[in-house]
Amino acid sequence: MPANSDSVTSIDNEGTFSHSHDVTLQRLDTSLPFAGTVSGKLKYTIDNFTGTEQAWDRTLAVFVPPGVPVQHVDHAAFARDPQGEARRLGFRIVGHHAETKVIGNGPGEPRAITKAVFSDPEVDELASSGKLSLSTGFDANILKEGVMAGKVQPNHVLYFLRNEKTAYNTLATANDTGAMVNNISEETMAEDVETKGILTKILDAVSAKPAPAMEPVKNVEDPRIATLTAQINELTKENISLKESKTALDNLMAERAKIAKDAEWQEVKNLHQPGLFHKEKEAVERTAYEAAPARWLMSHVGNLQTLKSAPAKGTEAVGNLGDDDTQPFDVVAARGKLNPLTGRFE
Repeated sequence: MPANSDSVTSIDNEGTFSHSHDVTLQRLDTSLPFAGTVSGKLKYTIDNFTGTEQAWDRTLAVFVPPGVPVQHVDHAAFARDPQGEARRLGFRIVGHHAETKVIGNGPGEPRAITKAVFSDPEVDELASSGKLSLSTGFDANILKEGVMAGKVQPNHVLYFLRNEKTAYNTLATANDTGAMVNNISEETMAEDVETKGILTKILDAVSAKPAPAMEPVKNVEDPRIATLTAQINELTKENISLKESKTALDNLMAERAKIAKDAEWQEVKNLHQPGLFHKEKEAVERTAYEAAPARWLMSHVGNLQTLKSAPAKGTEAVGNLGDDDTQPFDVVAARGKLNPLTGRFE
């Protein structure tokens, strides 16, 4: 999660430790993958680490026993109660660090180095035999541009068996391939093909693309999951509301279309002899008309009402519309001609 200059973000970087206790904690003046920035990378500068040597000397070495998911301790909880936080996750505190240096000049890349001093015989043996990996954990002010403002604040260094599973059920792999042991013996390298391969790639300046860095796991349940779940639920509600609105609109449009069709059919009936639509015949004729209006109208020209009904014998028609009301009414002239394209009289 990105952090502004006013907040502190926990940084956990996985590296490799094997055989000796002389450790490169971090390569410097380089950019490494980090999910909390715009570019997806974070710059580690010499300035960020210079002056933090004594703080690294005070950091404890935390060991993840075989079979226990690899994840970083909660930084705040570990600062308050190291032993309690380690026990909560099934980890052990197995030593400390000393003689930390930040190297900016001379051969090799800029880097931070230290000496791991183990008090646990099992971990010491694992380190000596080249089976141990490491991951630094520190806090820093992260800017969205992918740089750290000010100095890092060391919290701990995590040690675990190489290729163990993380809490995310993935292999614990290196984010910085340069974070590793520096003085592996030839014998150990000959026995450990994987370590030899990694060192060869580094010496040849060719390294595999590192896996994206993960933010430290603060709790078993990531609060971002709850946020995303709430957003998904809200979008689901909006989707249901949109579907209901569309259904209502479709029903309204269908109702209006039916009213228009009924009005059109009534107009057609008014222009033709009533007998054409007697009882069940109306449904048949309407179906035929709606299927092909122009053809139906052409076939029923002879059924048009063309004459005004004569008044009954002994009576006088009264229209009260003026003198012309007594004149014969020409329905054809009043109706107009049939337009075969539209199926209407114009």
